[in-house]
Amino acid sequence: MSEILHSFIKKNFTGLTLRPSLFYLWKYGIHFEISKPGRPHFEKDNLKQIFHRTNTLFDKVFGEEDELLFVTDVYTAKHSPLLQRKPLNVYRKYVKDKQKLYQLQHHLLPYLFEDDEEETEQSVTHRFVLSFKKMEIKYHHVLKAISHKDFTPTILKNNLES
Repeated sequence: MSEILHSFIKKNFTGLTLRPSLFYLWKYGIHFEISKPGRPHFEKDNLKQIFHRTNTLFDKVFGEEDELLFVTDVYTAKHSPLLQRKPLNVYRKYVKDKQKLYQLQHHLLPYLFEDDEEETEQSVTHRFVLSFKKMEIKYHHVLKAISHKDFTPTILKNNLES
């Protein structure tokens, strides 16, 4: 784990392991409904609502000079060629200063889901960590991509191969 991420978790969340489903791993949490209940996720009006709510929350929580950590976990088979190099192309469209991409850290971790023992033995987690300030990233684009679920290993693979 990157030193900055490790220090942050140790200082603020002693004993927490950063893994899915993070919301349920800590005794405190706030749940926000960002979509319209009962509506299909990809319905145009629902995506518009999701995008509005995520941006509003992000803007209220983070100030322009706040230091943020962009953490992305990608789960693959142990010997998958998918992530043999840092996926700079995935982050390139979101970072304003492209030199910042050279600070992207890659860590190979054990598989973080604990429900399937066979998959745990055959899979790994690639964790990417980038420290930045709110003004250094096109966060509206990041939130939109997350809203559309663009941050899946399939999308990463497509971006790496292009």
